[in-house]
Amino acid sequence: MALRGRIPELSVTDLIMIHCFGRTRACVKLTNDKTKAEIYFDNGNIIDARCDSCTGMEALHQAFSVTEGKYQVELNVTSQQQTIQTPWKDILKSLGTC
Repeated sequence: MALRGRIPELSVTDLIMIHCFGRTRACVKLTNDKTKAEIYFDNGNIIDARCDSCTGMEALHQAFSVTEGKYQVELNVTSQQQTIQTPWKDILKSLGTC
């Protein structure tokens, strides 16, 4: 079962913090008219991101710019790739979100 909602109700930052603090394995999918992004977590770590044709940190930065649209969370889903090695707290600090 997937959790679904609208991004204005929960921001991308909120969604990321929920899964990092909760130490979950999940995929957060973000969609709107212009963007399709996926952010993968394993044990609370951000391990992969894909946004349109980008991957890794560039895709994650693009995903953070999504302010409208829908999200869907699929639990116990993991990525076959690890394109991000930066600790999530450092990512949030670098984006000025915490």
